[in-house]
Amino acid sequence: MNPARGFWDANLPLIFFLYGLAFFATGLAIVLESHRPSELALARHLRWVAASSLSRSIVDWLNALLLLRLYSDPTIYVLQALRVGFLALSGLLLFPFGLNVLLEGPSRLNKVLRWGAAIPLALWSGIVLSSFLPPSASSASPWTLPEIWARYLLHGPGSVLAAWAFFVQGSKLRATGLARVAGDCLWNAAAFVANGLVTGLVVPAAPFFPASLLNDVSFQAMLGFPVQILRAGVALGIASFTVRLLQAFDLEQRQRASRELESLVEQRTRQLEERHRESAALSAIALTLSQPMPLQEMLTDALRQVTSILGIPRGGVILLRGEDEAGPSLAALVGLPADAPCRRARPPVGDCPFIQFILSGQPCFYENCPRLTARPCALPDLIHGHIILPLASRGETIGALCLYTPPDFRLDPAREQFLVNISRQIGVAMESARLAAEQRAQMQKMAILEERERISREMHDGLAQVLGFLCVKAESTLNLLRAGQEQEAIVALREIENVAQEAYVEVREAILGLRTTVAPGTGLIPSLTEYIHRFGHQFGIDVHLALPNGADIRLAPNAEVQLLRIVQEALTNVRKDAKARHAWVRFKLADGLVTVIIEDDGCGFDVTQVQGKHFGLETMRERAEAVGGSLELETAPGYGTRLTVRLPLGSTVVTSGGPHATDLRASG
Repeated sequence: MNPARGFWDANLPLIFFLYGLAFFATGLAIVLESHRPSELALARHLRWVAASSLSRSIVDWLNALLLLRLYSDPTIYVLQALRVGFLALSGLLLFPFGLNVLLEGPSRLNKVLRWGAAIPLALWSGIVLSSFLPPSASSASPWTLPEIWARYLLHGPGSVLAAWAFFVQGSKLRATGLARVAGDCLWNAAAFVANGLVTGLVVPAAPFFPASLLNDVSFQAMLGFPVQILRAGVALGIASFTVRLLQAFDLEQRQRASRELESLVEQRTRQLEERHRESAALSAIALTLSQPMPLQEMLTDALRQVTSILGIPRGGVILLRGEDEAGPSLAALVGLPADAPCRRARPPVGDCPFIQFILSGQPCFYENCPRLTARPCALPDLIHGHIILPLASRGETIGALCLYTPPDFRLDPAREQFLVNISRQIGVAMESARLAAEQRAQMQKMAILEERERISREMHDGLAQVLGFLCVKAESTLNLLRAGQEQEAIVALREIENVAQEAYVEVREAILGLRTTVAPGTGLIPSLTEYIHRFGHQFGIDVHLALPNGADIRLAPNAEVQLLRIVQEALTNVRKDAKARHAWVRFKLADGLVTVIIEDDGCGFDVTQVQGKHFGLETMRERAEAVGGSLELETAPGYGTRLTVRLPLGSTVVTSGGPHATDLRASG
């Protein structure tokens, strides 16, 4: 006997054992890993490979038992039957794996094709029956022919189909970025191709083609070692690459955990960003509500910001008692047509379900509410849902913030709390605006009373004395005429005429000053501009008003009145004493102060000569100090006069402005 052949024959049971152990390890590894959730199509169908590998391990271990010749003929017959049956089963189980992986999808054709394993199974079953009916006396074993065709019809095609499935999955995994796992799939595909060749084509010897040409005996004669060696090597390759492939589950699980963590982080980030936007929105709305502006403008700006933040296109603010005290009215509206009926409707409180919802005093969210959509001022084509948030002042519902939501809007608890906070802010702002308006009105009344008192003193010290002088002078002139001193009387009359003319000019100037006042809502600058224009036109002096670019400077009502009177008195002095042709009134904002400079190009005077004697200067200084300011005078004979008034910026509001000046000129 050939020594090499004797060596292989003696160790063939061990080779079969190791061969079967490799397949058993493959099947066991798949079973242990199959409990993990996976989105990979390959993972859902690897159980077929596990079943095939476990069946194949039984085949090889039965081969090892048969070679040991430990059993009697009946037992050997049964073991042969089991061996061939599990061999056919191991090949058959590769079909559903390959077909299910390759035919992913719910189409009817795919469902039909997945039963493709029934055809080779039916053919093999027919061959098995033909092997036993009638029994073949020439065959050494009745199981030789079923084994051969199990390899030809089931094992070979099943291995090739499985290889194709691994190859396709490898290409898909490479496209998803799992390059290493894709490489293991491709190597597994190559191993199953090799398995199909050495298991499906190399069969026991038989008197028909191709079993007569390519069989176990011819293979060993050609290569010098049994085909089981090559099959064992292929089995080890399948086991190795399959175990490596199973690591894809770990990688997928880590990636899934990473995606879930990223999704959670992204969700939390979005929530934080939304909270940040809401906080910024609350701050912006609070800033808007704190600005000194008309109530309707303030509510419209706040409403526009709310609708923009929430992505709600339409909304309104309803006051249960409007400014005219005539009942419910729309104080602000955003996103609705100009001819919308809700802009014109003013239903009685008891007849409108919308007003009744407001009076409930509770935040409400209604979707497709029939009571609301059926009211005359509803717009069902534009409005799907209603968010009604009451506005309260001193514990009393004074109106509501109403948002008209589109169909896709969803109100979560965070948004609901955000809206509640906004409605509270608006309610507080409305109460503050009411108190501020009352305070301004009270201060305006006080300023008017103080101004009347000052005017009365000025008239007593000025015009009253002039009139008294005229009375005395007229009586003196009359006495001269009685005494026949006509020339002296004419001189006295001319003096009376001059004094009366001067008094007339002063009265006209006083009337101009009194007619120019800071009306509520008008502001200092428009009133001052109008006065300077009339003054220049009436007295023929060019007066220039210079302001920071675009500024509308607003002070406390009392401060505005006092500053206006100071400017009027200063310009009166320019007309009476300075003999000037030009005058300038300049506003500056710096160092926490608003500074007003009134200067002229007149003759100037010696300050030391008029200290304590110029009633107008003392009056202007009193006015400035009364509102916390100061007054400075700079002049010299022949150099004009400059009067500087400074007021604390704390009493000043600058609604717009810039570094450059706007020059307004008025002249006659």
